[in-house]
Amino acid sequence: MAAPSSQLMAEFAQTLIDCRELYLSAGRRCMAAMKIGTGKDEQGVFEWLDDLHRGLLIKVYLDIALADQQWQPEERRLAQCLLEHLWDRKLSGSALRTAMQELNIRAAKLSLRGVIQPFIEYRPLRDSIGHLQSIVTRLAHLIAKVDGETRDSEVVRLRTLEETFTRLLHELPSPDPPPQPPPVPGVSRSTARESGRAPQAEAHAQSPTPNRNAPTATAEPVLSLEQALEQLDTLIGLDNIKQEVRSLANYLKVQKVRREAGLPTTPISLHLVFQGNPGTGKTTVARIIGQIYRAMGILDSGHLVETDRSGLVAQYAGQTAPKTHALIDQAMDGLLFIDEAYSLVGEGTDDAYGREALQTLLKRMEDNRDRLAVILAGYPEPMERLLRTNPGLSSRFNRTLDFNDYAPTELAQILGRLCQRHHYRLSAEVRHRLLIGLQWSYEQRDEHFGNGRLIRNWFEDAIRRLSNRIADQSPLTREMLIQFDPLDFHLPALPQEIWSQYPFEKSRYSINCPGCGESCILPATLLGRRVKCPECGTPVPADWAPPWPTQATARSSPMASEQDNP
Repeated sequence: MAAPSSQLMAEFAQTLIDCRELYLSAGRRCMAAMKIGTGKDEQGVFEWLDDLHRGLLIKVYLDIALADQQWQPEERRLAQCLLEHLWDRKLSGSALRTAMQELNIRAAKLSLRGVIQPFIEYRPLRDSIGHLQSIVTRLAHLIAKVDGETRDSEVVRLRTLEETFTRLLHELPSPDPPPQPPPVPGVSRSTARESGRAPQAEAHAQSPTPNRNAPTATAEPVLSLEQALEQLDTLIGLDNIKQEVRSLANYLKVQKVRREAGLPTTPISLHLVFQGNPGTGKTTVARIIGQIYRAMGILDSGHLVETDRSGLVAQYAGQTAPKTHALIDQAMDGLLFIDEAYSLVGEGTDDAYGREALQTLLKRMEDNRDRLAVILAGYPEPMERLLRTNPGLSSRFNRTLDFNDYAPTELAQILGRLCQRHHYRLSAEVRHRLLIGLQWSYEQRDEHFGNGRLIRNWFEDAIRRLSNRIADQSPLTREMLIQFDPLDFHLPALPQEIWSQYPFEKSRYSINCPGCGESCILPATLLGRRVKCPECGTPVPADWAPPWPTQATARSSPMASEQDNP
């Protein structure tokens, strides 16, 4: 058989790097949450996560490559690439075979749940599990297609892998950081050092060299004020929030300059209320505000500790105050983000434990006013009731940021970024299906509308459906691995008559030209392309646009045309 193409090998190598980067990014987020008083060794956490990434790659490779009980030459090339990524060793011949035989024995001790444990058990990492699933799916399909044929046994393994991931996704996360890192059997970097060889390799393997991809025990880099605000500007939508945060940053900046000039300053509360439905970017903005506070020298760390009632309130008398104190200690010099804050005090109920947690929080906010910022978050109406009925809160939280629901085109942009980040493509027909589905979902929304979470769910479900659709096809081409089909986005809640009202071939969309400001109409077939404004000729990207009403005629606005290739 022919050797794997250079393109496939490059994609495989990049997927390995993406996996390591995801785990190390998880390490940085873990360290931010465990900032104070945990007693955990930072280097140990990073080494643990690097070992977990090794375990995941080894397990996926062996599960798929050996599914048919054969080890093809093309699969050996991938094994060489894998071992070079894991331990910076180039092996071939009997050394490669011996290494993989030993890894096969050690991989039997690993479970899929074990190697993705942090993403399942630790709440702040749950939003990365779709990224992780995308990496695993891409890796598994590259291995399955490398020899040009996907056998029945490989199809079974691919589906088992997908089903296991789906099951694990439904496990409830913990609000606390992961436990002390356990060892990952037989795959750690220290194992390689102690044995003097890549697990497994014989004496004729190359001498070890430092791995340029090895992790370093560093927390997230400190951002300047300008960098933090640039990060804010990259967020999709949230125009009112961006304006509020910039206003806050400007105020803090002026007060800092006045203080440095020896002028009197006006104190401002660092505490905030975030009101909005789930998935509207509240946690993301909270992290950026933490970076702003750190850049301005207001807080030494600016890290974010996320919690809800379960992280503050204990089940038994006498335990709530110590539990609340311990969590606040973690958030010192940073931000404490309390989601669904109104659940601390049940309305019309004698919730002694919740009130104890609230009083403990208020006292610590007063005692540590220069070292602690608190953000209360939740649905708008319950948050307003909470502040209205608790004077101690309303006097300390005098700035409220309202997070509006994303518009359909903004939700589409979020999904587009997910696809771009995970190397998936969307045809014009898929974009049409998404835009119609999002428009309908937005019009039918209530206070439980998922916003960004809805998009993440759609995206993860589409990956599963794509995997099931192509798993038994042979050969698996790169195009098949990255191209979504319209029906990969199932959208079961939408009534069937919606699709008859908006057929792909006859649907139109409206875009505004940045050059002349005029609106123009384009057919759905041009979604995802660059079009030419019929008024001024300006090229306009038509990635996403609101649907043009079916009863309107295209004559009411000029029709855009596809831009000619240069």
